[in-house]
Amino acid sequence: MTVTSVLPYFILMAGYLVLAELIARWNGFYRQAHEAAIQAHLPALDGLRGFLALAVFFHHAVISYFAYRTGTWAPPPSHFYALLGPVAVAFFFMITGFLFWSKAIRAGGRVQPLRLYTNRVRRLAPLYLFSVVGVLMVGAYLSGGDTHLSLWHSFTGLVRVLALGGLRWWPLFGMELGRINASVTWTLRYEWLFYLALPLVALLATPRRFVLAAVLAVGLAWFEFPWIYFLGGAAAAHLAQWPAAQRWARRRRLTPLYLAPLAALFVLPPGPNWLTPCLLWPAFLAIALGNDLLGLLRTRGAMCLGTVSYSTYLMHGIVLFCGLKLVNHACGIEGWSAGSYWLLCGVLGVVVVLLSCATYRWIEHPFLVRKAAAPAAAAMAGAGAV
Repeated sequence: MTVTSVLPYFILMAGYLVLAELIARWNGFYRQAHEAAIQAHLPALDGLRGFLALAVFFHHAVISYFAYRTGTWAPPPSHFYALLGPVAVAFFFMITGFLFWSKAIRAGGRVQPLRLYTNRVRRLAPLYLFSVVGVLMVGAYLSGGDTHLSLWHSFTGLVRVLALGGLRWWPLFGMELGRINASVTWTLRYEWLFYLALPLVALLATPRRFVLAAVLAVGLAWFEFPWIYFLGGAAAAHLAQWPAAQRWARRRRLTPLYLAPLAALFVLPPGPNWLTPCLLWPAFLAIALGNDLLGLLRTRGAMCLGTVSYSTYLMHGIVLFCGLKLVNHACGIEGWSAGSYWLLCGVLGVVVVLLSCATYRWIEHPFLVRKAAAPAAAAMAGAGAV
């Protein structure tokens, strides 16, 4: 077995699913969360998010292995693991587009900016700032107190780090802080730009005007490709208004047909950029319209992982960086066998799941807008947060 073997991914993912299942059954808070989430409008979509966040964890785990061997942080020499992270992020963008465009459709294109931005800050800021504190502490410790930067550069760099992901980070403490959390905050810039534009663009949330919104999104994607995924989510939101489309999407016997293009993306050689959203969209559309992948996405474990997925996304890089660095300092991991490395990553993944459950419970959830609502019902308000 090599580090790029897909077998560890499926074994460890199954193990994390079992761990989350136990948490959802034995912990009163998450037991209540599951009971509320299963009654929510989109439980399958909520269950999907947990698999996406952990896919990014595996993506960065393999990148880290080769970074220790070569000294370069770059996509791994594995088509499967190189795709895991980008595909997961693409799905996250589509989830955001789907959820908020659905709200715009129901509201007749009228979005209240102040309410939208207040809700988004309450949903995204607490955990983001918590993770940033962790990154800064690790960076300060590794630097030994030597910043290597002017006071002004340090101040502006700190402001960028604290900007809730809206700005690109600058180096601090003489190092790229993004290396500590795997630079996952870059996606939040697109999220914030989408939220800023939504009150105006939402005026196009009708079947006829959507053509103009699509043209606008394609034009933006010409310069920055991720915008095409927000368009895919918005298109799914319009199809979700048709009962016939929902009935077809939820037919379990058609599930392999919906997943076949996604599987082809991982099996076939890399193709042009425009092919990726075409292959991802059928699976996303089916799930967004209620297909639960033969019940997998409605399991307690999947929905628990989905509830804490924002924590998993922001915290997994810090856990990987610190865990691997400590072990490497004790006994260099560049010469480890694939089995030993995956065993270590498996343990770190358990830490990620447990930490995510704790940070969601004690940092994310207290700041959710509907404090009186059940945990998972409130969590759905931020389903597109990552």
